[in-house]
Amino acid sequence: MWIDATVPMENGMPVWPGDEPFCMAIEQTAQVAGAVSTQSRFGQGTHCGTHIDAPFHYDPAGARVDAFDAQVLVGPAYVLDLTGQLTGHIRTQDVQGRFPEGCKRLLIKTDNSKWLGSGGFRSDFIALEPEAAAYLARQGIQLLGIDAFSIGPMGRIGDQTHRAFLKGRLAVALETVPLREVRSGAIQLICAPLKLAGAEAAPARVWIWQEEG
Repeated sequence: MWIDATVPMENGMPVWPGDEPFCMAIEQTAQVAGAVSTQSRFGQGTHCGTHIDAPFHYDPAGARVDAFDAQVLVGPAYVLDLTGQLTGHIRTQDVQGRFPEGCKRLLIKTDNSKWLGSGGFRSDFIALEPEAAAYLARQGIQLLGIDAFSIGPMGRIGDQTHRAFLKGRLAVALETVPLREVRSGAIQLICAPLKLAGAEAAPARVWIWQEEG
């Protein structure tokens, strides 16, 4: 079955502290020859909601959003479920040897999925330590997704996590992915970010195909 793993874009949704809030409004409703025509306008930051980070986010020489195609964003993936198994952020030993050899796309499910998509911003989300991100980069993971506002924790350590995974590579971080309905195991992933030319990040629609359990 197909699962829509995208948070709804709506007024009041949580955003990273200091980022532009999401705003949508109906600008015009008109009748033309008896038929109604509606137009809306929206604004947001590039890291709002479910989105990808490209290497350019932390590397001035890094690839930008429009450099990525379906070879990275679409195809077989694996969901690693760490729900109830962590006492802090994700360490190397939490992920080592726990996904198939040759895996290119890895989504990590944690206790974040219990609340992601409801309520406001939470700074206590579970994320990856830099060493774990570096390990996944060495293993050849090109797309790393997580059910958190960021693959890295708040503060400088989060910046280090991004650099450890993205710098010098053709790779993307997929963030704010609701995985509550998704089980651990093999999936098919469709990640469709907006093609924002030259941008460091872009909102994305994400679908997951998983056999019914």
